[in-house]
Amino acid sequence: MLSPTSATIISKLTDFWNYTGWPVVFCSDGEKNLDSAEFSQFLADNNITRRKSSARYPQSNGAAERAVRSFKTMYEKKEHEGSPWEEAWALWRDTPQEPGQLSPARLWFGRPVRHPRLFSPPMPSNPDTVEEAKENF
Repeated sequence: MLSPTSATIISKLTDFWNYTGWPVVFCSDGEKNLDSAEFSQFLADNNITRRKSSARYPQSNGAAERAVRSFKTMYEKKEHEGSPWEEAWALWRDTPQEPGQLSPARLWFGRPVRHPRLFSPPMPSNPDTVEEAKENF
């Protein structure tokens, strides 16, 4: 399988970040296509700071390595069961990785994430929120 080009990665990240919001920091392992002049310029143009870990020493980025290991384990289990892994992935993203921390999805979106076909705790309803926002605007 061929590695994606920097241009392909830039295009996909631009689409994704336009939808979800742009980061302040981008963490990567110094992979060749993420270490190109083109990709570095893309980050600089968008005021994104790069944090690099060692590509040849994955232990230096333990959190990312644990996330990859968790994803692979969950994907293989769901593939073996013949069930959609996307639902399990959505729940994993909405589960805190350490006690006392917020989930990755909550950190990203700043709110709990709803799962339409899976159990989701009821969202607190505050009828004044829209009115307060209008008044503060």
